[in-house]
Amino acid sequence: MSTVQQALSHKITRTIYWTDSTIVLHWLNTSPHTLKTFVANRVSEIQTKTSIRDWRHVPTDDNPADLISRGQTPEEFLRPTIWQHGPAWLYQSEGYWPTWDLTPQIELPEQKGAICLSANPADYSLLQRYSSWPKLIRIIARCLRWKQKKNRAAPLTVTELRITHNKLIKLLQNIHLSEEIRTLQKDRNAAIKGKLTRLNPFIDKEGILRVGGRLSHSSMTFAQKHPIVLPKSSVTTRIIEHEHKIHMHSGTQATLYAVRQRYWPVDGRSQVWRAIKGCVRCCRAQPPPVEYVMGNLPEARVTESRPFTNVGVDYCGPFHIKEKRDPKPSSPLFADLSLDEGIAPPSILITAPTSEEQATNYESFMIYYNRTITKKK
Repeated sequence: MSTVQQALSHKITRTIYWTDSTIVLHWLNTSPHTLKTFVANRVSEIQTKTSIRDWRHVPTDDNPADLISRGQTPEEFLRPTIWQHGPAWLYQSEGYWPTWDLTPQIELPEQKGAICLSANPADYSLLQRYSSWPKLIRIIARCLRWKQKKNRAAPLTVTELRITHNKLIKLLQNIHLSEEIRTLQKDRNAAIKGKLTRLNPFIDKEGILRVGGRLSHSSMTFAQKHPIVLPKSSVTTRIIEHEHKIHMHSGTQATLYAVRQRYWPVDGRSQVWRAIKGCVRCCRAQPPPVEYVMGNLPEARVTESRPFTNVGVDYCGPFHIKEKRDPKPSSPLFADLSLDEGIAPPSILITAPTSEEQATNYESFMIYYNRTITKKK
């Protein structure tokens, strides 16, 4: 309405706003902060530019705009209606205009605002921060030495690295294989379900989950007889990548064999294949195969000609078959005779029909070959 007032040349002293929506009138008499965002923004703008006292309610029967939504017949439209002249009380003084009393709510309900804070805990674990398995062990070993307040400048010992390795493996297994570990701690002979069923796992004296098996009396080392079970995780991928690099970027089978000297990754072949697939050096060393361009077809294959103008013969075989013969019709015994036979299918090079003939030896093939040449001439 402010835009209309600016466009008109004469001055408007007062403006009355009519609406047939009682909901809108309730909104205009309500504080915007109690409404939804979409409604509150528009109510706030209306309350700023207009006065609530200038808003009036028009009954539905006296609202000319309702005729558009409800529709009229041509006969009804030609009659004098409020669409052409407006409501009758509009020509009278303001005292005859319809009134609508908005009874304010005396007791307002208590409203309490609730704030919901949703936080996604970020994983800053050192297990996923470093891409090298030996580097991860050394860093964790330094952290453990700092925690124990030992000499920080001294080089790491083999014992410290072994202890750190076992702690990392136990932490990894407790994260991904906690249910299996709890089951074995309650009953060491309990049946493990899932992908570890065939491994017959057990927990060693250091609390590490290992593969059981039937190699206890073997001369191999303890780590080879009972490798450490590794679940699917980023740490397992780092171990596979480390073995892949120290074995000169070996293939899937060789890398899996090297890993299983100490560890037994769950779904090991797929994990090794996925780790090697992400190796940049292996991708560069194994480029995609080159697709060679095929040569032109010979002239006899592309020249239009009558059937049997150019004929080719392909001698294929031999095919080993058995033929049963009855030397005496009255005898129930049969003799099995093994024969080596071949098939010579001549084919037309343009229209490509074929004809197969049986050739038991070279002489029969030459007879068939000469017969074919004579027939086609």
